[in-house]
Parts: sequence; structure tokens; C-alpha cells
Amino acid sequence: MTILIMATDSIVFRTVFHPYNYYFLTVVGAICAMLVLGNLHIFSQKNKFPLALFFAFSIIVTSLIYLDTDFFVVYKILVIALGLYLFVKWDISKLANIYVSVIVFIALFSIIGTLANRLIISNPIFPTLNDGEYGTKTAFFYNIRLGWTQLVYYRNQGPFWEPGAFQAYLNLAVFFKLFLVKRNLKNLEFLILITAVFSTLSTTGIIVLCLLILARGINNDKSDWKFKTINVVTIVTILGISLFNSNINEQLFSKFNNSSSSVISSETRKESIITNMKIISQNPFTGFGITNGSGLYNKISSLNKDIDQNVNTSTLLYSWSIFGIVYALLSLYAYMKLSTAFVKGILPKIIVLIAILIITNTEDWTYSVWFNVLLIYGIMMPSVKRINSNEVIPITKIS
Repeated sequence: MTILIMATDSIVFRTVFHPYNYYFLTVVGAICAMLVLGNLHIFSQKNKFPLALFFAFSIIVTSLIYLDTDFFVVYKILVIALGLYLFVKWDISKLANIYVSVIVFIALFSIIGTLANRLIISNPIFPTLNDGEYGTKTAFFYNIRLGWTQLVYYRNQGPFWEPGAFQAYLNLAVFFKLFLVKRNLKNLEFLILITAVFSTLSTTGIIVLCLLILARGINNDKSDWKFKTINVVTIVTILGISLFNSNINEQLFSKFNNSSSSVISSETRKESIITNMKIISQNPFTGFGITNGSGLYNKISSLNKDIDQNVNTSTLLYSWSIFGIVYALLSLYAYMKLSTAFVKGILPKIIVLIAILIITNTEDWTYSVWFNVLLIYGIMMPSVKRINSNEVIPITKIS
């Protein structure tokens, strides 16, 4: 699980081990593909297996149409195989439990590291990188980013490339904790996660966290009043600190101030949506492939000099523009299944779906191994009754 999380999204792995991390994952994916092909009788028993094949087939069709030989075409196919392998090994409940354990550890380490940044950063045990542009300092399991303004504050970005990426991983763990994972120390783990989310000083992270807590708070479980009380206190505390601490208020809400330099962040995300929609409108069915799609995006977005055209944050729309409508619809189906399978009530389901769509479409997760594996889980997940069972098919049964 640590490899799944860190290999493509950790700043250390992306910087020190790139491109070897992708090659390593490709080898792992190839082994999984051989297991899948050699044991089709097991995978074919899964009702949603044809959807996973369509998912892979949409990538293959687009690459053949445009003769796209980009390395990431093969990589995407093999990550699908990896997702299928893991789906047989771990059901969604087990996957969520392992994921939460790893993220809680990373969150706790990052909080300690942020509070004692000079001590941890200077420790030779941890590999250290310095990003001169943003002032990012890295110590493997956590990074801190200095502010873009004259204000003195640190933004905890965990092991990832920016605080916005870290909040996505944290809020996904919060989602699992609130709706799927049932175990001891629930409140302590929850406190660690929300503290880490707040330490990112990510506007998106705070919004998503509040949405998830709100969705959990309005369910119909009357016996859950203690946890609901904790949720209300948490939201009020977060909003209170956010509104009345001037430094934190500046960081969280400066994106809405046109005179602020950080408005570039929100403008880049808006431009990502607009640019991808322009590309999709030209060919909504098969997309343009990785090579052509990336080139078109850079060409169109470069017309706006006020944004960073190299940052494509709308994962769903970007995937649509390069892989076509079948891939996009199956991705949306996966997000909806993941968002609503464990949630009771129509309104909570809608709120959680909005939160998950925000998580997955405010950063570029197109080639993230973890988020691609999650898509496969969303596509392959059986009915809720089967999800709630403890049935796990050991990988030793694949023979």
C-alpha cells in the first residue's frame, strides 16, 4: 500500500527515482496482467469484469486510431491489470483499512515533522530536497511549503508534490473512516486526519472535509449522536480558526481575491476545465490520444498567459480528451459507485459524490497508480450486500 501511494505521487519518488518508479510499476503490472490472463476463469466470475475490459479497450482503440506509441498507453493498461489483481486479493473493506492505517501514519509523521521541521529536515536519515521556487522542504514522509506571500506560515504537504495533493489523500482516508472502516481508536485517528487536513491550509481540503463531515452528520442513525456532536464541534472549530486567524484566513481565502498572487491557483483550475472542454468538443468519442491530447492542451492553454498551462488539474475531463467518452463514462461510474455504495440517504450520497469529484478533479491523477487502482475498484465493486460481507478471496487461490 505504501508503494501504491508513494510511487507516482510522492515528491521524493517522483524526483529521485523518476522514471524508474514508472518502469517498476510497469513490471509489476505486467506480472499482474499475466496472472489475470492465466486465470480468466476467476476474474470472469466477477459480474463487472466486462466493464473493466471496456475500460482498457477504450485506451487501446484510441491509441490505435492515432498510432500513439507513448509509454503511458502501456502503463495505463497494466495499472488496470494491477487493480484487477488487488481486487481479487483485497475486498474494498480490507483495502480501505490498510489505506487508512498507512495514511494515518503519514499524517501523524507529517504533523510532527511540520511542528519540528528544522529537526526533522536536518536529520540525515531522511532524504532531503529543496524546491527553490516555492520553498518546499522534503523529508520523505512530509514536506513543508513556505507561503507565496510575505506572511510567515508553513503548509504541510505530506510526502506529495503540493498541499492540494496531500489533502486529497487525507480526505479520502476521512471518507473511508466515516463511512466504511469500523475499528477502535476511531476518534483519535479521525483527529489526526482532520489536523493534517487543516495543516495543509488547502482551501479545497477544508471544503471537502466539511462536506464529508456534513454528509456523515445528517444520516439517519440516531445512535450516532456522540459522533455527530464531535462532527459539529469540528466544523465550528475549523471555520472559527479559518475566519478569525488573519494569516490562515489570508491563505484559505486569498484565491477569491483578484489582487492576490495565489489567485493563479484557482485560475489554473478554471482554465483546465475550459481548455479540456474545447478539446473534447472537437472529438468527444475517441479522444485524441496521450501525445496529441497533451500537445493540444499545451497549445490551447498557452493562449492564456496568466495561468500555468503545464498543470492540467481536471482529471476526468483530461482523461476524456485523451481516451474518449467510454473511458470518461466508466470513470464517472466508478466515482459514483465509490461515493454512494457505503452512504445512506439521498442527500448524503449527493454531498459525498460532490466531495469525491472535487478530490479527484482538482489535481492531475491521470497517471497516479493509486487513483487508477481506485477506479478499477469502483468499476468492479459488487452490490452493497457483498461489499459489507467479510469475504476476501486470497491470492493463493489464483493458480
